[in-house]
Amino acid sequence: MNRVGRFDLIVFDMDGVLTDSSGCHARAFADLWSFAGVTHPPAYPAIAGRSTESVVREFTAASKPSRPQIESWTRYKQERAREYLRTTAAFPDALPVLQALSRQGYQLALGTGASRQTATMLLNQTGLAPLLPVMVTADDVLEGKPNPETYARAIRLANGRPERSLVVEDSAAGLQAGDAAGAATASVRTGETIDHARFIGAFPDLNMMLAAITSDAAKRR
Repeated sequence: MNRVGRFDLIVFDMDGVLTDSSGCHARAFADLWSFAGVTHPPAYPAIAGRSTESVVREFTAASKPSRPQIESWTRYKQERAREYLRTTAAFPDALPVLQALSRQGYQLALGTGASRQTATMLLNQTGLAPLLPVMVTADDVLEGKPNPETYARAIRLANGRPERSLVVEDSAAGLQAGDAAGAATASVRTGETIDHARFIGAFPDLNMMLAAITSDAAKRR
């Protein structure tokens, strides 16, 4: 049975963790593949968590697109996603769990593969923005997940330490990124796992993760 450590900083992914938005991104990618003429597109779970630009570069490589073409396709997907996201809500457990963690003195941050425009829109729309004072997006890093840059930067901006930080994800790429940044990791909603001693468990939702963290913290007092 995995032990849950004691953390000072918790860094959340956004899509699929805090907001019920993965389906919107899957739909926008499907639009893009049709628009760009990609005949064998990847299944969405295989690219979840990654930046749009990195996915576009990889899966349109056969057509040898120019840099402006990649940028155009990236914008197309992002604009389609924002249209679909206009009615997206936070998961019911997201706001109360963030509020509970904040009351208990945890520092909170966001590390997302979404663009800053999309992330800002969605966090404001769902009322989560005030609880996440540190936000790192695809626009803030050179390499997206599974590269550790997103989470390493979020931890640094929050004045945290990797060994005292927990990354909460739903995707394989996100778990790899958090682990490579030196943080503990947990997954919610998807059952994704990573084979590492710092992985604390796959939880069905944020409430179960909160219970595990706070129970362990109480034992350590």
